[in-house]
Amino acid sequence: MSSSEGISRYVPSNICFLFLFYPSTRSSDQSVIAIVFTVFIYSRHYTVLKNPSCYFCAGKIADPNKDNASFRHKLEETMRVTLCQMVVERSKEANIRKAVEMITAAAKRGSEFVVLPECFNCPYGTKYFAEYAEETRAGCPTFDAMAKVARENSIWIVAGSIPERLDGKLYNSSMVFGPTGELKHIHRKVHLFCINTETLKMNEGEVLSAGSIATPVVFRDELKFGLGICFDIRFPLFSWKYANEGTSFLVYPAAFNMVTGPAHWELAARSRALDNQQFVMMCSPARDTNAEYVAWGHSIIVDPMGKVLAMADERETYVDADIDFDMVKTARNMIPIMSGVRHDLYSLNWKS
Repeated sequence: MSSSEGISRYVPSNICFLFLFYPSTRSSDQSVIAIVFTVFIYSRHYTVLKNPSCYFCAGKIADPNKDNASFRHKLEETMRVTLCQMVVERSKEANIRKAVEMITAAAKRGSEFVVLPECFNCPYGTKYFAEYAEETRAGCPTFDAMAKVARENSIWIVAGSIPERLDGKLYNSSMVFGPTGELKHIHRKVHLFCINTETLKMNEGEVLSAGSIATPVVFRDELKFGLGICFDIRFPLFSWKYANEGTSFLVYPAAFNMVTGPAHWELAARSRALDNQQFVMMCSPARDTNAEYVAWGHSIIVDPMGKVLAMADERETYVDADIDFDMVKTARNMIPIMSGVRHDLYSLNWKS
């Protein structure tokens, strides 16, 4: 697939070969024709083909038409996710329209769970937040568009973040919509970004208020995920709280810059995945070198062992991965960090 198509795909960790032998149909030829199928296995993931007569699962054939409890369990424990790394413009209407287009395209690609970037409906910058702020309720343009596209595509959406106006204050807030279009959760950025370098100075606290609640989002029966926004990822205890509350993956709409991005973006994602032994997804805006705040890009998905499953470059693109939640259990069984915590030496007082 060419780079101009703007699609970031997987890098397989290994390749399994499945040999199926069919007798020749020609009577004069009694030889056996070997047909080789190359099946890409992503760690312990499996890939479901579009129109299969069977599914290839870690080198074994599973017939979906048979009563196969383990196969059904496998389907229930997996999910295709897509991060939409979109260019953010000055026009809120254009940004919302682009987000809807990319979400719709992701759904057509088989995704069940889509993530947008931080500040996807407005330029990132303290001087823009008040101008672009809106409420997170029906009747407001971003809310209505996200609810509608989630419902039309029966898909989960983490709607990046937007400047939210609430009770006379401004927040950097992320809305989560379920597949029927209902609002499932709102996370208000807990740790406000502040940077003071020679080339970049910014303090979100000058105009934004910090959120004060961090609770997991229930997804698909007992599966949960934790939600943070950008700077939230720099605080290990924040994600550790989620892990202790039973999450299997962490989602961070984020907009690192050209100072922090090269140094810390991938490192932060892999560190939080490794610390908490769960998947981490970070979705960035695409890089716009004409913007006042230039985003790093490189949206990324990391597995519970700290391995990068998929990562974009700086351009507008999609990042896809098939997530196998059994990997969380496997990682925690292999290296039991959670059960090894020394509560006799240190303790943490979580706030509800």
